[in-house]
Amino acid sequence: PQDGDMVLNGAISWGSPADDYLFFRNVFMHEHGHGLGILHVCPANETKLMEPFLSTAFFGPQHDDIRAVQRHYGDAPEPNGDAVEAVDLGGPGSEAILAPISIADASDRDWFRFEAAEGSVLDVAVAPDGFTYNSGSQFLFFCLPGSSVNSLTVHDLALRVLAADGSTVVAESDEAPAGQVESITGLALGAGTYFLEVAGGFASNVQLYGLEFSVSEGEDPPSPADLDGDGLLSKKEKEQL
Repeated sequence: PQDGDMVLNGAISWGSPADDYLFFRNVFMHEHGHGLGILHVCPANETKLMEPFLSTAFFGPQHDDIRAVQRHYGDAPEPNGDAVEAVDLGGPGSEAILAPISIADASDRDWFRFEAAEGSVLDVAVAPDGFTYNSGSQFLFFCLPGSSVNSLTVHDLALRVLAADGSTVVAESDEAPAGQVESITGLALGAGTYFLEVAGGFASNVQLYGLEFSVSEGEDPPSPADLDGDGLLSKKEKEQL
């Protein structure tokens, strides 16, 4: 088959319902990976879907496979490379967890937007996802040991909160070293539209990460009778209701 086509041989026993046809599903997804342009990856130690030999020790794409797909095609929220394409996270009282998403290379930026009410409080964190493992190419019919890859520290992530104009920085977090969480917590906001921007460093490779976000509903508006704005109604203020 050419151009990403796949042929499934009906004469083959494709596994058993006892393990939810794991044999068939991993073979199918492995071959689909080739259709997406991904070659075999080594070593063959049953940790990656795109190894040259089938493994049923796991289900579906693993960490290295996900990195490969997102490096070439972007993550699920794409395109969200600027304020116009920013992913909507919701309004006051919203929460969201997005993972795994990624910074694909040095030019990539991830933008998100949300609405806040007067007195809303923002908590947001970006946590890099990765670990150290061996990865390399297949040579002819031989699966080589590969070289060590630390996928946790490919990019030193930075996080910014921007105002509705998309340029005024409200808060930022860029102090933690690569591989550690960047967070902005307890940030009090006024009513309006805000943006989150996640950026990486200079590496021409992919950094998986997770984004955790919440914005509170905000404060109840003061009573029109609360003339001094102290949150309490005096006897005189009550008489004016």
